[in-house]
Amino acid sequence: KEEFFTWFDRPKCDRCNILMDFFQYIQPTREEREQGDAQKIELYKCSTCLSHYRFPRFNAPLKLLETRQGRCGEAANLFTCLSRSLSFESRY
Repeated sequence: KEEFFTWFDRPKCDRCNILMDFFQYIQPTREEREQGDAQKIELYKCSTCLSHYRFPRFNAPLKLLETRQGRCGEAANLFTCLSRSLSFESRY
């Protein structure tokens, strides 16, 4: 599980290479809703250069297989989907 799926905690700023801080939740774009069933987006902000990073909280299993990152909710969605695809009785 550590090799396939990456745990997302806080992003590093591309410019400053420091950990960014959570700033606020924002609404997903239409594309994020349609392609990944995102319900909210976490917006992170660099305290040095003020750049932003968007982290969509995807729910769609195919999108999670593509991004391969998240936290407990994303890992549980993906694991439940994979378990059901192998005919195991599973619940989220």
